[in-house]
Amino acid sequence: MRVFTSIPFFLFLLVAGALPGQTLNLLHQLQFVSQSFPWGAGGTSDCWGWEAPDGTEYEIVGNYNSVAYIRASEGLVCDSIVAPELNNPSYHRDMVAFGQYAYCVSEQDGVNAGMMIFDLSPLPDSVRFVKAWTDNGTFTKSHNMDIDPSTGDLYLEGDVVQGFYIVNIADPENPVMEG
Repeated sequence: MRVFTSIPFFLFLLVAGALPGQTLNLLHQLQFVSQSFPWGAGGTSDCWGWEAPDGTEYEIVGNYNSVAYIRASEGLVCDSIVAPELNNPSYHRDMVAFGQYAYCVSEQDGVNAGMMIFDLSPLPDSVRFVKAWTDNGTFTKSHNMDIDPSTGDLYLEGDVVQGFYIVNIADPENPVMEG
């Protein structure tokens, strides 16, 4: 196992920054509602990119009270779905897109707790909220998630009590807990 020290990593950043074509251009800037929490202010927490079959690119942005779908070329919010109630405030959200579906989790409980499932096929007009999946109440919160596109398995990191989950999304609207 190789351990990287801060000096070689710093040198890598200097070299990478000097390479031609390594620039970013700000295309759009959007402001989302922020909320005050006991530990400070919070608003937007994560984003994911998705490309529609016609080549249109969208951002999926997690906010303290919603999940927003934005057409990248215009910075236009196409739809925003209200997220779980703030029974247990946490602005953190994580999401992944797979095929024409997006999955989103948070550390909140209440309405739409668990893993929210969205059908992206109606974009650019809207997004269809399919349901909030909880595996019959056994799963409600997650801090992070990822997907293995080769197997159709989605991996959820639950909270301290709930642990780690493997969920099959071969049927995207009806996930099945595998372990």
